Amino acid sequence: MIAALDRTDDIFAETDWIAAAVSAYKFVLAEMDSRDLLLHSWRAGQAQHPPIIEDSANMVGGPLTLHKATSEDAYMAQAKAWAKVTNLHHWDGIHHG
Repeated sequence: MIAALDRTDDIFAETDWIAAAVSAYKFVLAEMDSRDLLLHSWRAGQAQHPPIIEDSANMVGGPLTLHKATSEDAYMAQAKAWAKVTNLHHWDGIHHG
């Protein structure tokens, strides 16, 4: 969703879309990040369930896209942190992937 809002901003030149992407990112960071492990879902005011690989991979793309749009280093740092945790929890050492 974060990356999609940024792409929409590129296409339609609507700066409000970047603001919406930043807002979504801040929500995820504040409410769904549990010790750098992004939780899978939000329901009834609560984040829950461990992520599946697609959750983590998609969320790494969010701050990368925001870094590209804003050049703010904090987004790149968060993308790297989430990628590291994703590899820690999902990397298959036997099949190298």
